[in-house]
Amino acid sequence: MLGSLRKVWPWKITLESITDRNGEMIPAVQHNTFPGFMTVGSLNSEVLIAIALAVAGFVIVILLERLAGSTDKRL
Repeated sequence: MLGSLRKVWPWKITLESITDRNGEMIPAVQHNTFPGFMTVGSLNSEVLIAIALAVAGFVIVILLERLAGSTDKRL
């Protein structure tokens, strides 16, 4: 899961891009960055949403693991 984080990381800077045959710009080289809330001193809504979704995902996985463990005991 940690390996896929590099691809799905939401904060990126596009360094190089190419134009496809339809004239749309496609990012060719992107660099992952850290959100700027550390330098600004306050959390923006994008970072708060990302943190909330990460915590919610963690809680859901833990609850599903406990639910699966409780059903295994009944079998």
